Amino acid sequence: MLFKKLENLLEIESYNTHIGASIGGFGATYNKDIRKPTKITTHTLNDFFLEIVSDITDKTKHDIIIHYNNLELFDEETFKLLFNNLRDFFQIPNIHFIFVGNVNVSSYIQSMPRISSILTDTPIHIETLNIDEIKEIIKKRFNIQKISETQYIIPYDDYALTSLFDLWGGNIRHILNSLSTAVTEITEERAIIFNKNSLAYTLQNVLNNRYLNALTPKAKKILLEIIQHKEITNKTISNIFKIPSSNVSSYLKELNEQGCIYVKSKIGKDKFWSAEPTMKWALLKIEKNDQKSIFSFDD
Repeated sequence: MLFKKLENLLEIESYNTHIGASIGGFGATYNKDIRKPTKITTHTLNDFFLEIVSDITDKTKHDIIIHYNNLELFDEETFKLLFNNLRDFFQIPNIHFIFVGNVNVSSYIQSMPRISSILTDTPIHIETLNIDEIKEIIKKRFNIQKISETQYIIPYDDYALTSLFDLWGGNIRHILNSLSTAVTEITEERAIIFNKNSLAYTLQNVLNNRYLNALTPKAKKILLEIIQHKEITNKTISNIFKIPSSNVSSYLKELNEQGCIYVKSKIGKDKFWSAEPTMKWALLKIEKNDQKSIFSFDD
């Protein structure tokens, strides 16, 4: 019944065709009714959600847990607007909400009395994984995703993985994304095993092709400075490069439009800029005196 109602909510348009005929073939009739879908409103979706909740809790006799992940992707202004609008939604009986994000998310919530007052638990801080824990997690992922009993090749050495661990401060999402990007970028008939140099070379080549090559020289210098900071303002950049704020704004607009930076937060008129995570590939070091081959292969 709930599934049928969902179909009706999402239905674009439906037709009902009626055909009739009198005895002897005289007096035939034909008409076609077009039924427009129900307009989807916030109220309609909320009512439908409550029906789902009621159906699940009545049949299972258990409460529901809803998990919101990656909340740090919202800037502060968007986050606060969203949560203030959803305050009543978060208080629906028999539902427990779990919000996951970085430390900024916790500070956003604590600065919103209307939201923090309805939460029952204090924030739970999870420590960053160490390098051995990350190795074990990746190993388990390989074992789970491998095909049948086939053997797999680990496409990096310990030095390559350690370089990513140091770059990202143990953030496993960024580490896995970097490894995935490098492996996808280099396709060979033989399995490639990245060392520290070849990994840095590959990721920086991707960075150049996707972003840096399209930038003006000055914008590129400003980007490399932004990468060094968690967040930085127009004024600070202006002071570092000794250029007018109006010029800085122009370069920041260029970087923002190219997808290199974003506004992490605002305080009054000040915007705090941060580099997109992949920009940090520029910080990987390539050891010029390393005599090893850029790429090694598994035979």
